Amino acid sequence: LNDLIFMIQDLLNFSRLQTNHVVANTPLRVDELLFDITNLVRQQYPDYRIHIHLNNPPQNDQLLIFYGNKQLLTTAIKNIVENACKYSPDHTASLELSIDNEVITLAIADKGPGIPPETLPFIFEPFYRSPGVGRVKGFGIGLALAHRILKAHKFTIKVESTLGQGTCFTIRLSN
Repeated sequence: LNDLIFMIQDLLNFSRLQTNHVVANTPLRVDELLFDITNLVRQQYPDYRIHIHLNNPPQNDQLLIFYGNKQLLTTAIKNIVENACKYSPDHTASLELSIDNEVITLAIADKGPGIPPETLPFIFEPFYRSPGVGRVKGFGIGLALAHRILKAHKFTIKVESTLGQGTCFTIRLSN
């Protein structure tokens, strides 16, 4: 029943979100957002592990700040982190945060089965599930919703995957 409730919430969020632009004027600290997401994921899935690594922490904390809609971005990044944990045999996701000039880059990686190259173009489509997911539960909404939220913020997301080694989603949060 909980899975159905989460699916309906995601569908409602997906249908409400316009793909052109979101008013994103709330200052957010990326490190605090990641810690909040980690806590949310662990509350829902106590066996999931998330490792956060900050590359070359900036001398100025202001470089950790970007602007966005906290609720929507929490939903987007949480969906990707949950997927990384879900598809990793050890239920672990690695989050690597880099700050270069004023661009914040977040890489979310797993050590799962990987995504077949021929299906990569479709993973952000609503209800699409790669044939290789086996019995892993899901509805094919999470990545589509995450993509739409990030696009509405004018942020970018790309994915790289190697069969048998894992997948990495890279999100650029630039102001």
